[in-house]
Amino acid sequence: MINVLIVDEHGSVRELVARGLNADPQFRVVTHTGDVLLGTELAWFWKPDITLFDPKTTCRHCSDMCQRIARASPGSRLVVFTSYLLQEEEQAFLEAGASRCLLKGLSLKALAQELLSLVQPVAR
Repeated sequence: MINVLIVDEHGSVRELVARGLNADPQFRVVTHTGDVLLGTELAWFWKPDITLFDPKTTCRHCSDMCQRIARASPGSRLVVFTSYLLQEEEQAFLEAGASRCLLKGLSLKALAQELLSLVQPVAR
């Protein structure tokens, strides 16, 4: 089971993604929040396999928050999950500890596949 933490200001997005991932037996959303600072504490507490984080809506220093969340749970994969992304922002997020940057336009099925690819070893 892949444990997921969702940190996103938009409650409707959190609920939709949580419901979609929880419907897949491979995932369990351990909790979600719209507060970035609380999200950092929750990442430390839960040590999820994956943290989905939308940095755009809640903070000015987005890459700093990526670093904080990544440090709070170093074994977790941090996935930036946002509405839009400039190339230089993506690079900054990756340098700050994000494993991947994804756009919210993905279907829930495609999101689940992306997340699975982060935690499952590649078959050889």
